[in-house]
Amino acid sequence: MACALVLMTTSCKDKEDGPAVSDNYYYNVLACTVLTAVNNVYNQNIAGTSTQTTEWDINAPYGGTIHISGSINTTSNDLTHVDLDYTMEDVKWYWSSDNNSLSSEVTMTGVVHEVGSFNLEDNYSSVAYNSENLQMTGVVKSGGDSRTVNELGKINLVSGVSTYDGSMFGYTVNN
Repeated sequence: MACALVLMTTSCKDKEDGPAVSDNYYYNVLACTVLTAVNNVYNQNIAGTSTQTTEWDINAPYGGTIHISGSINTTSNDLTHVDLDYTMEDVKWYWSSDNNSLSSEVTMTGVVHEVGSFNLEDNYSSVAYNSENLQMTGVVKSGGDSRTVNELGKINLVSGVSTYDGSMFGYTVNN
């Protein structure tokens, strides 16, 4: 079985729609935060490993712990299938847009289930990220405006190579 270093990516573009932190902006930034956190943890700890079944405990880069369990399978044509649970406990994460006009500083607790397939050499990715009970606390910022984050509930996201859509805590998101 050939295992190449796979770098999963997610494109989260600036979405400013007014002077205040709107619902649209707020929930899309939270989606970008979750996707970036899970993808970065995958890239730093799992990508390129030869293991098919994983059971890892790691310290998150900014604080908190993550228990990762599940399976990874890379086919002969370099299509990687993932079915992983990320059990997060007080995981701190920071996200900012390319021009730093939008940002989040959050703490996450709960399980995010990642399932799907990707082959970034062929520009293909279809991965779902779901949680039944994710808690996020912290702040979302847009310029001089900020909005407190205090969410608990379901998330359902599907990510392509440079897009995502789904829902965050009952609110529709997309990019």
